[in-house]
Amino acid sequence: SDASNCAYNGCCLRKGAQESWRTTLYNDNPVILMRYADVLLMYAEALNEISYSNLQNSEAMVALNAVHTRAGLSPLQITELPDQDSFRKAIMLERQQEFPYEGQRWFDLVRMGGAKEAMKAEGHIIQDYQFLYPIPKTELERINNTELLWQNTGY
Repeated sequence: SDASNCAYNGCCLRKGAQESWRTTLYNDNPVILMRYADVLLMYAEALNEISYSNLQNSEAMVALNAVHTRAGLSPLQITELPDQDSFRKAIMLERQQEFPYEGQRWFDLVRMGGAKEAMKAEGHIIQDYQFLYPIPKTELERINNTELLWQNTGY
């Protein structure tokens, strides 16, 4: 496809697009796609959070490098990631570079604790309550029982 198929005159992101998806993505049957790179990075993150390993051939490092080297980059060395926090930051950077425009960054920042700093760097100050979305009013009215469903604090 070319840019003439876009709804506006400008650049179109074709990341991950395949012609075979076209009929699936634009009908009434949405498909949830999970990328193998996402699974590998979630696995590396979970292993690191359970217990950091300083071994080059640790399962977490192998998973992280599987994503990193697939992009044509040299493998990361464990000496560059000497502790749990540096390994965590390497995963965050890998996720940022691997999943641009895929809507995952905000959730990664909230989960890993960097959302306030990232927003402040862009000139926005956020409050703690903004880490959660408001519950839609229609859902609150449908349940109509604050013991079962209540609005998130701050909304």
